[in-house]
Amino acid sequence: MSYIYASGAFHHAISDQLPELKDTVKASCGKHVRRIDRFIQLALIGSHRCMQGRTPALPCSLYLSSGDGPKSNTITALRQVFLHNEALMPLQFINLVSNAAAFYIGQALALQGGSLFLSSSSFAIDKAMQLAALDLAHGSCQQALVGCVDECADPIHVQREMLGLADDAAVGEGSYWFLLGNDAGKAIARIRANVHFADRASADAWLQQHGRADCVAPGKGIADAAYLAAYGRPWHYQQQLAAHNSSTGYALDAFLHDASLGNSLLHIDCSKEGHYQLLLVERLAG
Repeated sequence: MSYIYASGAFHHAISDQLPELKDTVKASCGKHVRRIDRFIQLALIGSHRCMQGRTPALPCSLYLSSGDGPKSNTITALRQVFLHNEALMPLQFINLVSNAAAFYIGQALALQGGSLFLSSSSFAIDKAMQLAALDLAHGSCQQALVGCVDECADPIHVQREMLGLADDAAVGEGSYWFLLGNDAGKAIARIRANVHFADRASADAWLQQHGRADCVAPGKGIADAAYLAAYGRPWHYQQQLAAHNSSTGYALDAFLHDASLGNSLLHIDCSKEGHYQLLLVERLAG
């Protein structure tokens, strides 16, 4: 069982063009960070909002996840090489490595621990938390900073095509971060369960035994959410969120900052392959 000490997030909806993030990076980090792409900017904003001047217990490992990785930089690089026969600039090439964002975060926050990047189209933040929990349980680190970052592709129509959305649909991007550890002291919540099931029947069997919560949140992969009412009050947060891959991170961060949602959250999501991921989090007093 892992405990959550802090969370921080950055997200917004995009309709016509991508807004500049330089000023937001400076406001979050306290200084300008040069020669970084949009994915790294988003990662820095969210991770600094989570830590907010906190000193991590060392060693503190970093677990960065994403549904798609640095899309805009990848699209630009492919166009340069294959359409225009241009060589990539050195920093542009380096930033194509998704773990480059982890370097900037670790340096800025003085984490002094290991780092790992995980890319998964389904359950990215859940998987990153599972890996962090394993390292915490085995004493590889004292704390773990876990995040999920997904940027909006540029041009924006590529993002809509990737998500299967209409030409005028609003899309989003976000950066969601959580500081985890094994010590209950000063924790704001605990992760009671973070479990994966290969099919609906296995997930239902677990839910019937363990699945009650104050608030039940269906992920974007849950088309028929009516059955969730049996496990708690449904919270359809997807209806208020511009489409992007990191919505689980949004739900967890919003729950931790909104006491009106109750003292426990059950998040349920399903992949295109029919696999289920269940995340059960309980708010702690204090």
